[in-house]
Amino acid sequence: MKQARMVFFILFSASFGLLCGCFNRRGLEGKIITEIQSRCKNGSICSLRISELTDFEWDKMYAFRSATNVDVDQATGTKLHPYADLENLLVFTYQGKVVFQESEPIDVEHVVKDEVVFDIPESAHYKVYGHDVVFSARVLSSSYGPYYELTEVGSHK
Repeated sequence: MKQARMVFFILFSASFGLLCGCFNRRGLEGKIITEIQSRCKNGSICSLRISELTDFEWDKMYAFRSATNVDVDQATGTKLHPYADLENLLVFTYQGKVVFQESEPIDVEHVVKDEVVFDIPESAHYKVYGHDVVFSARVLSSSYGPYYELTEVGSHK
């Protein structure tokens, strides 16, 4: 009985955390957020290079917004490890092979607290960026909390 209560508590806590956006972002998205917070003080816009935050070799980054497994497989030309549909997903490839992928839960109706939003056109589910991409980054606010916007501004060599 005690074990059943513990399982219920864990499932309830996880569900509540996902619904309220209370979990801190980890992994690469967490690094992106930390970097924007340290560079973009007092609402300023700053530059960000994803290549400075990764410790693996890559030549393309795919940023997906609420895409399905079919969308992702078609865009990257490869079958990825399973992930939940309708999540934001970053996929990095090197010479046509997936070298890293990370997904984050989203709400399809609005941005969630600490969400990283890429400049993906409304008519698309994803955008592809080269290794040398430079973004302008800024912290924005919504009634659900802060979120982070990245807009491609060019590339560096």
